[in-house]
Amino acid sequence: MDEKSYKRWWQLHLRVAREETLTPAEQIEYDAGLEILDKEEKEQFRLNNQTTLRQLRAQIEQLQSTSLYFG
Repeated sequence: MDEKSYKRWWQLHLRVAREETLTPAEQIEYDAGLEILDKEEKEQFRLNNQTTLRQLRAQIEQLQSTSLYFG
């Protein structure tokens, strides 16, 4: 989500948090923005997990090769 869209969504979010009623069009915009943000967060989490897994695999391989020399 670009910055302009996020700022618009955030204003709607604040209204929702204050339990204000949104118009039907605003509700659609709010829900769509929420869905976009959720997808972005899930993708970032997935990418972070992949990076972490690669790092752990490299550490395991390093430890396994080291244990061949010392074990």
